[in-house]
Amino acid sequence: MAVMSQLEELLEEAKVKYEVLQHPARYTAMEIAGAQHIPGDSMAKSVILRWDDDQYCMAVLPATHLIDFDKMSEILDADEIELATEDEIQDLFPECPCGSEPPFGNWHNLPVYVDRVLSENKTITFNAGSFTDTVRMNWNDYEDLVQPKLRSFSQHV
Repeated sequence: MAVMSQLEELLEEAKVKYEVLQHPARYTAMEIAGAQHIPGDSMAKSVILRWDDDQYCMAVLPATHLIDFDKMSEILDADEIELATEDEIQDLFPECPCGSEPPFGNWHNLPVYVDRVLSENKTITFNAGSFTDTVRMNWNDYEDLVQPKLRSFSQHV
């Protein structure tokens, strides 16, 4: 089942309102925000991290931010932390192209950490498993479905 179909099924079962936004292929969260004319602070990007050699998590942060690896290392109590490789990401998310993962790491039993700044928005917009589809939904509904760990781990660029 395509990721977009999975998302729609999940959101409809949960009786959550959402909007599907389609756009020409864009490969970064900032490019998508520009194409959709939405603030970069409300466009989420999902980043897969590997720490201490064999543990993974999903970090979700605004398109306008970068991960502060020192803060994330503290949060995870990790000796070493780095971005997962493209091969590792494809192994974890074989159903979508690398870089288009929706912020539902819980589907793959990955802990999901969301930077607090995203929770200040009423809505969250994110990749829907492709480079041409995004979903916008209410922040509170996203939080209820995913139950992420809210932490401060990014810096505005």
